Amino acid sequence: MTFEQTDSSIRFAIEVSPDDTLCINTVYKQRIQSDTLRYILTSTGRWGEPLKRAVYRFEAPGFKGTPQFSYPPDREITKGTRRIWIWEKTDFMPDQDFMIILK
Repeated sequence: MTFEQTDSSIRFAIEVSPDDTLCINTVYKQRIQSDTLRYILTSTGRWGEPLKRAVYRFEAPGFKGTPQFSYPPDREITKGTRRIWIWEKTDFMPDQDFMIILK
């Protein structure tokens, strides 16, 4: 897939025929440079309809605290020393960005 990358974003074009359905799987990683992480979700409102299905997963290897989330997770999985938080949404129209505060 062709894409354009800057220091703070990646942009790519997708063609979808009218009345068609498209499923996109995106993996997003970032280096933690502060105790607040943000994933922009409110741009979904510009599309005029909710996300039919969205699954978000957050994993913080080695993090010992209890993060605060702008959306409460649906479940938490512990695998040894790894903790994974998962959100599964249907017909999801975000009213705020996804924020994670690590403390």
